[in-house]
Amino acid sequence: MKKIDNKEYEKIVHDNAKDLIMKNGIKGWNMDELASLSGVAKKTLYGIIGSKEKLILELFEKETEKSHNAMVALVSGTESSRIKLEKLMFEMPIRLGGFTRKFAREMRTEFPLVQKKLKAKHEVQLKLVADFLKSCKSEGILKKEIDIEVLLYLFKTIIESMVLSDYSEEKYALYSRKSMEYILRGVIKK
Repeated sequence: MKKIDNKEYEKIVHDNAKDLIMKNGIKGWNMDELASLSGVAKKTLYGIIGSKEKLILELFEKETEKSHNAMVALVSGTESSRIKLEKLMFEMPIRLGGFTRKFAREMRTEFPLVQKKLKAKHEVQLKLVADFLKSCKSEGILKKEIDIEVLLYLFKTIIESMVLSDYSEEKYALYSRKSMEYILRGVIKK
């Protein structure tokens, strides 16, 4: 029988934890359930992941990393900056939907330290967007009077508001797209 190494167990544990979170929320499960579902002893489980808080941080960091990588790929692509800008503004809120959005409120109340660490990672994403917006402005895609900091603040505020909303995924996607469309209409040169 093949021996499973810690990386393989870690993946199994992460997948099972994500399933438990999707079914029961962040606090609706415990480490005994996760150990049983993952086929490991509780002591082994803690040896693999450390703590529930650390595990949750890792899960949400992976989701944040996926979103970040998608944004990097988009802004460094070969399409025109105008097309990339439109795609970025429509895709950014959607990428923050799903798993991350579903548990954002619970994360804030149950694991504020995790939320704080994730916020730092989101700031890296915002810098990427800010740099891209600056290049769009210098290329003449954005109107010259547009203040990039204010524009970024608007994006951030809309996304945060939408992520924390009680909207269904469909309504969230629709309202996010519409909000970004309205902003783009006001900032892009015709």
